[in-house]
Amino acid sequence: MRNLKKELSDSEVFLADRKTTYTRNFNARVDNLPISSGTIGEYVGTHSTRELDNLAVPCGVYSRFNVDPGISKSQCERLYKLWLQYSLTKERADAVFTAQDNGKISGLIMVYKKPQSGEICLVSVEKHMQGKDIGMALVKTAEKWFILRGCQEGRVVT
Repeated sequence: MRNLKKELSDSEVFLADRKTTYTRNFNARVDNLPISSGTIGEYVGTHSTRELDNLAVPCGVYSRFNVDPGISKSQCERLYKLWLQYSLTKERADAVFTAQDNGKISGLIMVYKKPQSGEICLVSVEKHMQGKDIGMALVKTAEKWFILRGCQEGRVVT
């Protein structure tokens, strides 16, 4: 049997990423979901802002696009800004929710619905706001959104 790892190390091919899919089956009723802390709501605009871009770009730090030597850092940043923009216009996501703290957007989550499941596309929290349960509140908001649309489970790929 050939040594695939050896053959790959001798070539220009490299492992860019490994994916893990987290799945949660929904058996809770919507009224049993905890109320999220802070101000979270669906973003209604169709154009990105600097605040939103600054949340979307860090989502790519550990992505395969950021580690691919054929993709520049600026191209990777542009990719995540475009992903956000297409999500705001409902081309890549069904909804974008934001968390606000003192009138400033501190987190975002992008979601879409498949026939029986909901998917989280991206989730991000401002670095200085991490550890304050904003990410958990955004995920709970997504979960409630999924359940209200009849999804049997929620998923996120990382």
